[in-house]
Amino acid sequence: MLYMKVLKLNIIYTNRRMYNTNIINITLPGKEGPFTITSNHNYVVATLSSGEIRYISEDGEEAKIYIKGGFVELKNRVISICIDD
Repeated sequence: MLYMKVLKLNIIYTNRRMYNTNIINITLPGKEGPFTITSNHNYVVATLSSGEIRYISEDGEEAKIYIKGGFVELKNRVISICIDD
């Protein structure tokens, strides 16, 4: 098995719920279209539109979350997403 660097994913909902996990990559619904963040990305800040967040956990499981919109920041291998609930 190849060693893959993981990213820390923090999802913060406006109603104060939080979700934290380690992931390999994530695809987000950006305002200009979908984009993927992997472990080799540098700093990112973007606005998210309504759509589907898809990510692969460090265990290899794929997960999906539907959102109405929000913001994402990647800094120091930590992805922080604030979304409307």
